[in-house]
Amino acid sequence: MSSLSVPAQRRRALSVNNATHLEKEAMNNALDSLQNDLTLISTQWNKVITAEANPLELALAFLDDTSVGLGHRHKEFKHLSSRLGNDLQRAVNEHYQAFNTNIASYEQIVEFISESQELIGTTKDNIVGPIASLGDSQAQLEELNESSQRLNQMLEVLDAVELILALPDSVEELIKQKCYLQAKEALVRGFSEASQHNIWEIPALHTTKQMLESQKHTLFETLIEDINDLLYSKRLNISPRYEVKPTQLKDGVYNNMENFLTSSIDLDIEEQATTVNEELEAFLDKLKNSFASPSKSFAPLNSQGSVYEKVFMILSILNDMDELHPALISIAGRAKEEIHNIIAQATDAMRVKHPSLIKFSVSLESESVFELPGQEVISLFLQNVFWEIFLKLLLTLQGHRVVYEVSRALQPSSVVGERYRLNDIWNKLLDEVNQLLLSYTIDPKIQGMPKNKLSKMQSTHHQNDLKKPLTFSIQNNLDDKSSTRNHANDLRDLLKEMFPGFSATTNLELKSIYLEEEAFELDETLVPARVFNMAFILESLLLFVQGSSSVLPSNIDGTEAPMTFFSRFMDTKYLPQLELTLTYLFKTNIETLNPYAIESQPDSQPVFKAALDFKDLFHHVLCLLNVFHGYKAKLVSVVLKLLDRFCAYYQRVSAKLLGASENPMLDKKINSIWTENAKLRELTSQVFYANATRVKEESSELLKACPKFYQKGKNLKKQDIFNSLTVDTVASFLRTLSDVNEWLLQLRKVSTAVGVQETGAELQANTLRNEWSLFGVSSGENAINYRGLKLTLDDSAAKRYDNALDKLKAVEYKLWASLRYDIRARCIYYVTRFLQDSSWCPESAGVDLDVNITALTAELTTIESRLEELLTPRQKELVFEGLSEILNSILIESAHGMLALNHNGVKKMTKNINILQHICRSVVSSPENVNMKPALEFFALCGATESIVVQRANAGELQDFSFDDIKNILRLQLSEELQRQTRRESGMARAPSISANKRLSDAVGRLHLTRRTE
Repeated sequence: MSSLSVPAQRRRALSVNNATHLEKEAMNNALDSLQNDLTLISTQWNKVITAEANPLELALAFLDDTSVGLGHRHKEFKHLSSRLGNDLQRAVNEHYQAFNTNIASYEQIVEFISESQELIGTTKDNIVGPIASLGDSQAQLEELNESSQRLNQMLEVLDAVELILALPDSVEELIKQKCYLQAKEALVRGFSEASQHNIWEIPALHTTKQMLESQKHTLFETLIEDINDLLYSKRLNISPRYEVKPTQLKDGVYNNMENFLTSSIDLDIEEQATTVNEELEAFLDKLKNSFASPSKSFAPLNSQGSVYEKVFMILSILNDMDELHPALISIAGRAKEEIHNIIAQATDAMRVKHPSLIKFSVSLESESVFELPGQEVISLFLQNVFWEIFLKLLLTLQGHRVVYEVSRALQPSSVVGERYRLNDIWNKLLDEVNQLLLSYTIDPKIQGMPKNKLSKMQSTHHQNDLKKPLTFSIQNNLDDKSSTRNHANDLRDLLKEMFPGFSATTNLELKSIYLEEEAFELDETLVPARVFNMAFILESLLLFVQGSSSVLPSNIDGTEAPMTFFSRFMDTKYLPQLELTLTYLFKTNIETLNPYAIESQPDSQPVFKAALDFKDLFHHVLCLLNVFHGYKAKLVSVVLKLLDRFCAYYQRVSAKLLGASENPMLDKKINSIWTENAKLRELTSQVFYANATRVKEESSELLKACPKFYQKGKNLKKQDIFNSLTVDTVASFLRTLSDVNEWLLQLRKVSTAVGVQETGAELQANTLRNEWSLFGVSSGENAINYRGLKLTLDDSAAKRYDNALDKLKAVEYKLWASLRYDIRARCIYYVTRFLQDSSWCPESAGVDLDVNITALTAELTTIESRLEELLTPRQKELVFEGLSEILNSILIESAHGMLALNHNGVKKMTKNINILQHICRSVVSSPENVNMKPALEFFALCGATESIVVQRANAGELQDFSFDDIKNILRLQLSEELQRQTRRESGMARAPSISANKRLSDAVGRLHLTRRTE
């Protein structure tokens, strides 16, 4: 082991020599070899050489050559020992320089430690004295410490007082600059400092405290005002719905109404509502995500943020001030007033911008009930006004939804009583919308009038419009009106300068010393209330309703859904008012007219003015309600009720015209009796439908209603026959109904498309617009093309429409039948008088026409001429068709009332029958069909002998006559002789001679026997 010692010639010294790369490699190799040796020992000799091994025992084991000893490994042990020694020597030799450096450093450290111990001992001796001296002054130091603490507290209080004294000016400046967050923080810090140091107990700072409390209240009020400004869009300018431009007449340039229609068609209300609500949806999603994750917080907001972010900022400030609950109460309390102000401000702005237009519309109130007075420009302006109103109302509801959601996010869930009542806000908003709609669509003078009194409204309405006489007139108290007029004009100019919206006529009428109010009241409507104003309200209303459906939360209770509100208003308010208005218009424009007044129309026959006015009314209603493009069940129902009212009106007019009476005490005219005869109506209807074979049966049925009319006192009366005015009126009525029925048939259009179905699901805005949309009608639209107009119906509505059409056709048929019956009544009346008033046993035939036949032919000619002017050829033909048949029947039946007839009487009769036949041929379009041969043959047989009659009758040649008619012929053949014998023997009260009666009895007997044998 001596080789491990340090060579004697080297001394320990501090070396800082750096080893080369080869030296470092050699040093590492030496250590590696030494490590390998140790590893070998630890693996192969770990059971022999251990930490507790005894060298003596180990040596004895190497000397033991037995099987249990280690003698057989002694050489291996010696070799390993030599190897380990060499490797260790090598490692030492390679690292000796590092060993020397460490040893030298250790010796220096030992020296430094010794010197330090000596210095520490000296220092300890030096501080023992001062420590003893300080111990003597401990009491004085404690007093100094207490004084120092009091001074520090005083300094803190002074700093706080200085801060609080500077706060009022600072807070006021921050509020002016709208730095509400900094103002809130300053106030909170000031009150916190004051509370911490009990500063408010200082009497001199009571004024400052009051100032800060006042500023806190001012900040609260300012925040409330700002949030109300944001909620009600007081500083927001809404873009107009339609751009109103001066009217352009150049080709290719749209006018205002074309722009309106184009914009209306292009606007998708549902899409527009979604666009309006996009910003709200984005904000609510951001709010939800921020408060849902504790790790996230709402981003800091500034005055340049969105409206909803500003609302969030203000509510957050109020919450930090512990004023959120009072703020919510204040916001909710002002809601109704602010909502009303939105409407009032929009209408006031319209009045200020366009005062002359508004005054002009009011002055033209009575010109048209369908359109907006003042032409189409004001319609577009009003569209814009309601667009602004309802869009601001929708934005207001969005703002209240933001307040509702932010207050829920800021308040703990345990606070139940401080929840923002959004349902109350919505109910207030709906109430204002309802009042707005009522004020513009419900006409009070129509609404307040019972339906059964509407017919009286026209006269009372004009009376109410008359101004009351002035109790004081300035003309009666001035001598020089010119000077007073100049003063009035000066006053007008002054008022125009003071009030930009004031306007007056150029020359003021000096009827009163009082100025008439030119301004409008706050709640006065821009235009008179009319149900048709919905034309410029509907679109913006549907935007509000559709947008509100998305804004309101689904879990809100105690409210009416927007779509439900819209449907309820339209069904319970608007639709009844529309029906009432149309009833009012019908009564004032149709029923108040003379129902029989005639008015000409271009390229057509004159008709009743009431029918033309109804066409105009119906056309305007169809155009306004827009029921020609698609089926609208509710609006079509109102239209059909108007048509039913017209049908009922003409049914009443026809009944009054034709003399129908339900009073059984009054005698009915023959025309009414015939009209009520069901069998006769059926026969006449078949004639109406070109079945001429029923004319004879019709004639027979007509005479059955006049039994024995040929007898004295049983003929028809003059009152049973229409006078000339009635004939003209009935003919005009018939022509009118024919024209109306043709027009109504052209209007009819049945649609197979499915209309709006009443289902449980809510309808969307676009569907509701299609169901309720109205079109404005221009006042210049005088030339109405009825043929191009259609009323779209479904199957059910078509049945109602056809039912109304059938009623009018029934009235038309009744009028036609009445004219036909009147002609026949004239024939009965005059022919019967002709037979009763004439002498039929004259001594000579004579050449003069009977006055009754002359009167009948004259009236028939006149009526035919008038009907040719008033009716269509077919209608006139139906009136006179079969006239010869009824004349034949009248003449043959009336012959039963003739007492006697001679050959001269037969000639007279034949002559008059030929005249009647001639007049019949002159009034019909087919003269060849006129045949009065039966009457001529009847009276010709009366001039023949009884044997000829019996012979022809028995031969079957008299089939046109009944058995009674043939007997009457035989009687008339012998009537002159019978009459002569009766006169001769009347004084002796004896019967006629046996010969005359015998001849008649024999003739009838032969006729009877012959017929009986047949």
